[in-house]
Amino acid sequence: MDVGLMMIFSSYGWENIDDEQVWEEDLRLARQAPGFGFDVLWSAEHHFFDYSFCPDNLQLLTYLAGVCPDIDLGTAAVIVPWHEAAVEGFMKAAVWGTPDRILRELEIRRAVVGDFELNASFRFGGIPYAKAETSLRLFAGEVLPVLKRWQPAGAEAAE
Repeated sequence: MDVGLMMIFSSYGWENIDDEQVWEEDLRLARQAPGFGFDVLWSAEHHFFDYSFCPDNLQLLTYLAGVCPDIDLGTAAVIVPWHEAAVEGFMKAAVWGTPDRILRELEIRRAVVGDFELNASFRFGGIPYAKAETSLRLFAGEVLPVLKRWQPAGAEAAE
């Protein structure tokens, strides 16, 4: 089981604490997380001053990728309409096409980066529910069974 640390960047409930101190303390904890055995750092995008603030968690995660190279990173929330460039980047990185093409592209990624966690998304950017459901059913019927049979990267070489 992977265990993650959620960075909230919240000053709610503390007296006499400024935003800079909140930010620095959450980053300090994040930098320590790999050494304590955490597997993932999570951050949510929030734009409220005391409840939680991290207006660009994608930028934060690029920083953390450099200072915490031995831990996975995840977004708990990205407010997509406020990040047109992020949507464009997601669309460029997305895997599209027939089940065979999707599997080929995932195999290429796996050869380059090793094992990775796949998060499939079928409903975004205004795609109608019926089309999303059709895509989900096709993926679940033809791609998912193949992915479930994959052995961990390097397992074949160890045998």
